[in-house]
Amino acid sequence: MHKKNKVNIIYIVFTFMGMLFLILGIMFCQPLFSKNYIATTATISRIIDCSNSSSSCQNKIYLTYEVNGKAYESTVNISSTSYYEGKEITIYYDTNKPSNVLIKSVILIFLIFPVFGLLFIGIGIGGLIFNWHKRKSNEILKETGLGIQAKYLKTRLNPYYRVNGKYPYKITCEGVNPYDNKKYIYESENIWFDPEELIKQYDIKEFPVYINSHNSKKYYVDISILNDFNVNK
Repeated sequence: MHKKNKVNIIYIVFTFMGMLFLILGIMFCQPLFSKNYIATTATISRIIDCSNSSSSCQNKIYLTYEVNGKAYESTVNISSTSYYEGKEITIYYDTNKPSNVLIKSVILIFLIFPVFGLLFIGIGIGGLIFNWHKRKSNEILKETGLGIQAKYLKTRLNPYYRVNGKYPYKITCEGVNPYDNKKYIYESENIWFDPEELIKQYDIKEFPVYINSHNSKKYYVDISILNDFNVNK
């Protein structure tokens, strides 16, 4: 599979992970916004701490509270050093079944899920949009830019970008811009394989470069021949 496709797959995975985090966060935090859950104050009446017990034991806290003048006792499978018997905490109870309760402080912890979800979605969609825009810009440059042949100089490793622990390569070329008759250095986009062997094997001395007629800093080094050789290798 082409490495660019792998990069896009990573962005897609980020997007789906972000959506999953966002959905889970909304589900866990629903009581904060749902009319079916109402906040009230509960008192911790008893705590079961299983830190020194058998593996079958479960950490529990017992909560007592009132709903419409009726006393309720519910248990929540949770443990924290901040809890102690007699402590009053805020809970949300289900109006349809008041014995179902959730602790507000625990719900607030899950607010981090939608935050991470939005962050992951932003990275995923942003990366996909950037790659799409870059590809379209290169296509436009090939169609409308001024094409020159630039002399191959060297291949270097790009230490500023990494995917799955691997650094890409960049090809450096030198060519004369006919707009001002000056020599410029042009660098290719990231290449996810070492092109040195192919360049030597096929005696590649030049690469096409397409320059924007209005801004010479915008250009595209066409290395498609290397990708073709690498696929057929």
